[in-house]
Amino acid sequence: MVEIFYVSSACPEKYYNEKFISGEICSGQQAQKFNNLLIQGLGNDKKTTAVCVPPISIKNKKKFHRGVHIIENKVNYYIIPQINIKFIRTISNTLGLFFNLSRLIYKKKKVVLICDSYSISCSMLTYIVSKIMRVKSVGIVTDLAQFLIPGTKKEKLLNYLLEKYDGYIILTKYIDDLINDQKKPSIVIEGSCDYRIAEQYYQMRKSEKKICMFAGSLTKSIGLELFIKAFIDANIPDALLCIYGDGELKEYIIEITSKYKNIFFGGQITNEEIVKLQMEATVLINPRFTSVGYAKYSFPSKVIECMASGTPLLTTKLAGIPEEYFNYTYCIEDDQYVSYLNSIKNVLGLSVDELEKKGKMAQNFVMKNKTNIIQGKKIIEWIEKEII
Repeated sequence: MVEIFYVSSACPEKYYNEKFISGEICSGQQAQKFNNLLIQGLGNDKKTTAVCVPPISIKNKKKFHRGVHIIENKVNYYIIPQINIKFIRTISNTLGLFFNLSRLIYKKKKVVLICDSYSISCSMLTYIVSKIMRVKSVGIVTDLAQFLIPGTKKEKLLNYLLEKYDGYIILTKYIDDLINDQKKPSIVIEGSCDYRIAEQYYQMRKSEKKICMFAGSLTKSIGLELFIKAFIDANIPDALLCIYGDGELKEYIIEITSKYKNIFFGGQITNEEIVKLQMEATVLINPRFTSVGYAKYSFPSKVIECMASGTPLLTTKLAGIPEEYFNYTYCIEDDQYVSYLNSIKNVLGLSVDELEKKGKMAQNFVMKNKTNIIQGKKIIEWIEKEII
């Protein structure tokens, strides 16, 4: 029987939330949710162990963090010890990963390492251990260095390590064309949602206001500035735009909220709070520009997360999102201001019944096809057929 060892920054849910609220962990919510959902999905089908490097904030005054072993939903999480001092922490993480991973897989016969390929420390140690222990490794490719950090030494190292995996778990079919010249085994999964979320949906009540909600990284490429302008100009009575997250647009958004009462900024909150607010909202938004160079290599994890909430999603038509998804969402047709403006007016002009019907259709689609349990089983079947 194959055993899965998952190497990433993902921690047990309760542990992560406690550290996030206390400020010990500074960010990484999207990576935490994406990886942890897959870990739990894999653990439902096969024996799965997670080896974790938590994203401890360098500003944290606590310099030594002990390693912890936690069992959550049948998955063994081994959180490596860390020395949180600049420059030393990289060496500490590397050694901690090496000794923990080597010890855990020693003398095991059927082992596959799955690794978050965008983490240098995780990717490097997965490569080293896979060669020393003679086991197979699979890279999860959610981000491409050539688009996020072009021309840097980090890009070259990440691309070099990416070539060393025996197979790839990818989010869009276009990623395979770009990274997989050797035609190694690959599987497209797009993302996943928590199989338990539909149970929470029936306990929530919608707000009486027409709430548009965005939660995520506040970067300029996400199209949020244009959406805000269109929302203000749409001037829809009883409509409120709620924004949550952190990033380069933070100061701009705070300034906007001081001028317009129909825009609210809630800062960075836990994923648990985000999910609750998504269920209470009228419509969720993914306004990311479609014209940016990496659009077809990107499948925003928030798309499936939003659809699973039961609240309808208004999204741009990114090339990386398969066409079938748009049957269950409202769409902004292009990156032009008028398209954003018209989409906002049209969607917020729909009846409550129409919006709820669309949201429920989307939820049914992802719950039948994209839960972490379904995606975990799909990955296991692929590993047993193509990798082992």
